[in-house]
Amino acid sequence: MKNVEDYMQWRTSEGKSFEDIFNREMNILGWTYRDVLYSFLGIYVLGIYVYYEEDINKKKTRLEFKDGSQLWNFEKIYKLYDKYEELNNLQEIKSFLSVYGSIGNIIPMWPGGNVHKGSCNYYDLTEIYFNNFKNWRDYLVLEYPNACLEEIVDRSEKYNMKEFMDKLDKDFYKKYLKEITQVIKNREEEIKKQLHN
Repeated sequence: MKNVEDYMQWRTSEGKSFEDIFNREMNILGWTYRDVLYSFLGIYVLGIYVYYEEDINKKKTRLEFKDGSQLWNFEKIYKLYDKYEELNNLQEIKSFLSVYGSIGNIIPMWPGGNVHKGSCNYYDLTEIYFNNFKNWRDYLVLEYPNACLEEIVDRSEKYNMKEFMDKLDKDFYKKYLKEITQVIKNREEEIKKQLHN
């Protein structure tokens, strides 16, 4: 994917999920349950808040549109994404999308963990989720030593949702996008090495 338009076309098509695309590799690695490391929707919603704050109500760490509707809603985002031109044209979001569909953006998960992670109001940010569920994070590290989770564990000690939201501005958002893009690239390289051994 090269841009937000590509993502929207993929998401609205009958295409396979990335977890399904890499099913063979996941089976080789022994990852029965899996999830994306970073959800584009979560990342994009945070970008809407940063770049179009006048459209958003913030209640502690919860974001919603001014009309009270939930911001974390793909159908609504899909109808509006054309108007978010500044966000859509950010080089950092394009760089993130260029690695979004890679094996480096998939992690093993415990049964039901992907649904729970998406419903915890952490914008599907794995390091923040792991900060709040360290026992599960530590289980994954022990159970899946081939998952290259070290960087994510380190990052989970660095972020909690309130502090993250308090820091969230344009500079922090762009820096965060660069960081997670690099995390995905690093993991992709390590996972590919394991698959070729």
